[in-house]
Amino acid sequence: MANREAAIQTRRGRPRRATNLTILPPLMRVLFTEGENLVLLAVVRCLSGKWIGSVARRRLMMESGRSLATVEKTMRHARKVGLIREWDDPQRGYLTEIISTEWRAWLAGQPEFAGASRRG
Repeated sequence: MANREAAIQTRRGRPRRATNLTILPPLMRVLFTEGENLVLLAVVRCLSGKWIGSVARRRLMMESGRSLATVEKTMRHARKVGLIREWDDPQRGYLTEIISTEWRAWLAGQPEFAGASRRG
């Protein structure tokens, strides 16, 4: 278990910096870099108060100010740790859903994202 935690704290040999962004609960915050947290903030804003919706990568790039590589890496990492789920719906397009109950509960308690307590 200690090896896994050490691997989470560093990526490519560089230590992760702590971030003050509050898009994730404190225990989840250390799993992502500051740039990745900006992408996750853009995901929540693009979902506009719902848990599920269509979020284009290009829009995430514009909202977060990060590159496509960072957006893709963040979304892949968020899927891997169980924060989000993505799939292709023939009628609605490519959908993203926040599936982490801990993240949902934390977002519902935040004044900025309080509207996200309803399911879309």
